[in-house]
Amino acid sequence: MSEIIYSDADVTVVNKGYGEDSERLAESLGAFPCHRLDRTTTGLLLLAKNRRAAALLCAPGKIKKTYTALLEGALENDSGTLDDLLWHDARRNKSYVVRRVRAGVKRAVLEYRVTARLENCTAAEIKLHTGRTHQIRVQFANAGHPVRGDRRYGAKTGGDIALRCSGLEFTHPNGGKVRFFI
Repeated sequence: MSEIIYSDADVTVVNKGYGEDSERLAESLGAFPCHRLDRTTTGLLLLAKNRRAAALLCAPGKIKKTYTALLEGALENDSGTLDDLLWHDARRNKSYVVRRVRAGVKRAVLEYRVTARLENCTAAEIKLHTGRTHQIRVQFANAGHPVRGDRRYGAKTGGDIALRCSGLEFTHPNGGKVRFFI
């Protein structure tokens, strides 16, 4: 399922498969996950191989991630920003867009760019400004364009959820060189 893309003394970059748990995958490799991907999200996962690397990489904002998704329907604009308030119900493991700030509500911001228009769906590249639980899934569903295959958030299509972490950018903890993986 998973494949190691790159590894050195401080970091490992893994191509995570569908259905795998990020934390268990990291544990099986003796590493610390620097970010998480939902079980249903495939793609690039950055792991720190020691505590020093984890301290430098795992803080919020240290990793820039790019996602690709197939969204149901035709997005009206070729690019845009979604800015919503999200509340995550941990008991149901589901996030909701809400209208006002209250306990547990967090702002969620992402930018998207359409990369292809296909029959009954749109391919988009997505950059997160915040990292909230199910953020991409719930924000696009709220906008009327659920991720293809994501029945939890209203998709009409079945199958695997069409969401992938397709790019990582981070400063390597040893030497400070900016690394990119796609």
